[in-house]
Amino acid sequence: MILQFMALVFSAYVLGSIPFGLILTRVFTGKDLLTTGSGNIGANNVRRAAGSRLAALTLIGDMAKGGVPVYFAQSGMITPLLPLLSLLF
Repeated sequence: MILQFMALVFSAYVLGSIPFGLILTRVFTGKDLLTTGSGNIGANNVRRAAGSRLAALTLIGDMAKGGVPVYFAQSGMITPLLPLLSLLF
């Protein structure tokens, strides 16, 4: 149980560190998002730099960062307290 908890916390941390906006914009357009527009890697700046379709994919990826770990925590794979504990990280 402890090992599952540690694996879930580690995977949630790694998933949360993926900059979907930066990766998608660089792969599909070749632009550096950090020097374009506001310099933010969020969906709004992706929309300005690369268009609405990539912004929508960025938004979905950013929402999945939070949703996927919570889904696995609530599916019984790990203790139901994980969503509360994740606020500490």
